[in-house]
Amino acid sequence: MCSTKEPKDDGPMTSTKTFIKTIAIIMIICILLSGSVSARQDDKIPVIIVFKDTPTKGLAQAQSVQASSIQQVDGEIEHRFHVINAVSAKMSPQAINALSKNKDILYIEPDIEVHALSQSVSWGVNRVDAPSVHPFNKGAGIKIAVVDSGIDYTHPDLNDNYKGGYDFVNNDNDPMDDHGHGTKVAGIIAAEDNAFGVLGVAPEASIYGLKVLRSDGVGYSSNIIRAIEWAVDNDMDIVSMSIGSNAGSYAYQQAVNNAYNSGVLLVASAGNSGSTATDNVMYPAKYDSVIAISAM
Repeated sequence: MCSTKEPKDDGPMTSTKTFIKTIAIIMIICILLSGSVSARQDDKIPVIIVFKDTPTKGLAQAQSVQASSIQQVDGEIEHRFHVINAVSAKMSPQAINALSKNKDILYIEPDIEVHALSQSVSWGVNRVDAPSVHPFNKGAGIKIAVVDSGIDYTHPDLNDNYKGGYDFVNNDNDPMDDHGHGTKVAGIIAAEDNAFGVLGVAPEASIYGLKVLRSDGVGYSSNIIRAIEWAVDNDMDIVSMSIGSNAGSYAYQQAVNNAYNSGVLLVASAGNSGSTATDNVMYPAKYDSVIAISAM
């Protein structure tokens, strides 16, 4: 049986470069052997490659130089992040092993799958006494990014509050929800006060759909990091993530920490999946820079 410890929440790992890379490779190999990712030796699997210290000569220029080493081992770069010094890529196990010897790379980790987490609607809105605040504040002027399966922006309870977004699954400007979870979450947040359907917690807030989950409610942490980048770049006030996974991620943690330090409030579902009070918080809610919300 393969096993490895999850990343801690108290900052960057302090282990040596060799230990970090060894653990990362073991993690990827364990996932392959356990069947979580079906792959032959010549197949390419999704990973996130984190480079060492943020370069002084410019992130884009430095990543272009670093990208050449990935391409030399036949790796396919999917996205170059700027909220963290990393790229997402697809590589063979042999290439991952070869690249682990590169002195400029801090960490190579699997691109972790995340899943939609369940929510309550009207009961929860009443439980937090949102309607009692509405005479004074309905969320006007607040920009909220819903990182999820997209939003049905044609819904009559959401169409006026929907202001745009992006589909990171299909890489286009149309984050239409093909699963339903994101629309449900958006309704909890900002369903309009229009005597129709339900009432949201902040019925005058502006909502933005950032689609990171496929139609089956599953997605990758790399797309969530891209969505967090989008939220920072587009001056979002709040990022809502009703998504989670049991596994932590070094790159994921860096992304939420950097977004928090830039002034974005991040909120995520705890998941309510554990058997005790100490193990029921999933990632990214488990990170200190994210507010974890559980059911009652």
